[in-house]
Amino acid sequence: AFDFIFDEGLDLIEKTYSKEKILNEYIENKNNFNKEKTLKNLRKFDKCLKSSNAISIISTGIKSTALGIVGVGMPDIPIFIAEILRVICKTALSYGYRYENDREKIYILSIIAFSISYGEDRVLYSKLCDDIAKCIDNKTDIKVSLKDMEEKVSGILAKRICGVKVVQGIMILGALSSVSNVSIMNDMSYGAFLKYKKRFLNYKLLDKK
Repeated sequence: AFDFIFDEGLDLIEKTYSKEKILNEYIENKNNFNKEKTLKNLRKFDKCLKSSNAISIISTGIKSTALGIVGVGMPDIPIFIAEILRVICKTALSYGYRYENDREKIYILSIIAFSISYGEDRVLYSKLCDDIAKCIDNKTDIKVSLKDMEEKVSGILAKRICGVKVVQGIMILGALSSVSNVSIMNDMSYGAFLKYKKRFLNYKLLDKK
């Protein structure tokens, strides 16, 4: 689903928010920080993002509950993935990063893997995510391809959500499965926040551009 959504769905996802508005907010926050490097100005980068992501998580819960009540499970997986990408793309823009090229798409996929992994796998994908960010911002080669990351992350995500979606297809139990959808979306939101914030602090914050 990732290759299709990346190729065909990003334009549709972008119709659900104003890319220009988010980037303008970023530029304003960056200019304010360049003028006065205070913790207050640094926190402004996060403020609007956290509010927006909270709304997205609530929306996911409402949609999942509605689909669960009517017994719709597996068919809404592409919609759920689109919602995940929407949250991550908005997070990227809030810290001044675009996401259209393949290198940034690889980074997004590594964030997804990090966000929904546990234990040693989470540590592994956290390092991979940081290594990819370093390669992108230092303009060096990334050692993993977009296709490989799509396949790897699809497998990880399938393990996490397919059981939930099967349950969601069973009327009453489906309504209860919305809690799991919200949990996944919350993990994605927080993971994207952690990684883009870290990347921003490491490579972009003190850049005058």
